[in-house]
Amino acid sequence: MVPGRGGACAAERRHRPLRGARVTAILHVTRDLPPATKGGISTAVHGLALAQAEAGHAISVVSFDGWRPRSRVGAPGTPPRVATEGPLQVLRVRGPSDLHTANVFAADAHPAVVHAHDGLLWALAARVREVHGVPAVLHVHVLQAAMNAVRGVTERTMSLDAQERALREADAIIAPSRAVAALLREAAPELAPRVAVCGLGHTAPAARAAAEPPTEPGPIVYVGRFDDVKGMADLVEALPRLLARFPAARAVLAGGLPDNPRGERRWRERYLERAGLGAGARTAFLGWLDPDALDALYRAAAVVLVPSRFETFGQVALEAMARGAAVVATRAGGLPELIEDGVTGRLVPVGDVDGLVAAVAELYADPQAARALGGRAAEASTRWRWPAAVAALDEVYAEAETVRRTPREMT
Repeated sequence: MVPGRGGACAAERRHRPLRGARVTAILHVTRDLPPATKGGISTAVHGLALAQAEAGHAISVVSFDGWRPRSRVGAPGTPPRVATEGPLQVLRVRGPSDLHTANVFAADAHPAVVHAHDGLLWALAARVREVHGVPAVLHVHVLQAAMNAVRGVTERTMSLDAQERALREADAIIAPSRAVAALLREAAPELAPRVAVCGLGHTAPAARAAAEPPTEPGPIVYVGRFDDVKGMADLVEALPRLLARFPAARAVLAGGLPDNPRGERRWRERYLERAGLGAGARTAFLGWLDPDALDALYRAAAVVLVPSRFETFGQVALEAMARGAAVVATRAGGLPELIEDGVTGRLVPVGDVDGLVAAVAELYADPQAARALGGRAAEASTRWRWPAAVAALDEVYAEAETVRRTPREMT
């Protein structure tokens, strides 16, 4: 498998056959499928699954919603039921007592391939592969080693152990960016033959009638998790400085810390303490938004700030670009593969708060330049539509079947 360029891994070619026929049944194993949205992975997997269904595939999803792996296997509760959610067949599980139902659901789906989106969920994908003799692929949405490094975590974690097992066993490994692929190959060169670079995608935003430029700048916007890896500490420093520089400016933070209200509250309190009463009063915390509200926020933004310390891809940046927003981001992970500095956005070094403030301030003070940057970003974002990703993944699935049928030594 070779790294791709642009918005897909390899060129957009016709679907290859899998076991002599076009892939028609795909089983996704993921977390928190919308409407249980808890971050970029949720929306990315949902967008991919819908696009694959639109392309003619039969899509089934096991979604581990609010998963509690340490709950008692025999804990009482109502067994989960299969739901038809648009073109998707979805089973939502919450604990080990639901795993039997998940295995039955997987068997009934008759998948040609299993697509796992989290190393902690690999055991289910591996079991389906073993029982049904189909390939299983791993999508590296989060690179645990890189995330632990950003957080200063030095001990082994359950998530790291699970991801390393999945990387060893997967028939194909999908890296969302060349940056992630390079880190995987550097850490474990034996993975290289099974690594493919496939960018994510976005749904083309609804066309809007041309509107007059706003008379006042929109807000400075952040979207995503409140997390060290997402650069929250840098955001906490940068936003109050920007609001102090522009007394009429507003800031909007959409997102939070799923399943950790106490941690989310600590970030909010830390920000408000740093911002003071004046800037704090001009800052809105909106929580997680539905797609329509998020679309409107991107379109209204003066600047969208992506201060990440590491990104495997950069879904927020892509969504904002697609809606014509001016994006200021760091050079973290896959972000430079989405954004051309000075052309389709602005890039600054990771952790450079002064650079973030300067880049945002320059665009905020010059709305015409920000609109021009956003217009070029919207045009560039068309390379990353979901149909291209679907076609590319069909190629990966076909190659994974070849790997599955070729004995290899497990290390």
